[in-house]
Amino acid sequence: MLQPGRLARTLAPPSLLIVARIPGTSAATQLSTPAPTRVAHRSFFSHTAAFAAAAPACPPCAFARGGAGRGMSSASAGQPFNPSDFDPQVAAKMVKEGALLLDVRTPAEYADFSVKGSLNISHDELPLRMSEVTAVTGGKMDFPIVVHCRSGVRSGVAKEFLAAQGYECVANCGGLAEAEEMEAIIKL
Repeated sequence: MLQPGRLARTLAPPSLLIVARIPGTSAATQLSTPAPTRVAHRSFFSHTAAFAAAAPACPPCAFARGGAGRGMSSASAGQPFNPSDFDPQVAAKMVKEGALLLDVRTPAEYADFSVKGSLNISHDELPLRMSEVTAVTGGKMDFPIVVHCRSGVRSGVAKEFLAAQGYECVANCGGLAEAEEMEAIIKL
């Protein structure tokens, strides 16, 4: 059985307060997670004024709020739902506007297919090769980054890692299907 505090930290989005009744007690207990200092994207609670004001502005989120986001579920490991994730239109717009396109598949997978102009750093090598990301972004934490892999899972892990490093605008393009669609949109 999960302990209530662990459950709250595992399932709760950042800054969400959970009130739970502990079995065998008559009092409600408040469980909460600490608010992060930086957020990769506006959370799925961005429609409320309090959360919208607290989250930093992010181009893919702004684009998605305009109606272009498909609202698909994100495989972004541990990141809040973001309507711009798994949306090739948002990813293409970001890349056209100068975002770093990061392919986090293995070099062998990259050799089979790659989107022109993408930087290949395997998701498990990313912590060791952050200097390459910093060189492209110029160290600017608000520099937009689009990540993709084969299925969207490793790019979700990479998105979480980049957010933990302080990058504020990271979009998970998803897998190869979304990357190919994004590439076709870019070529238009």
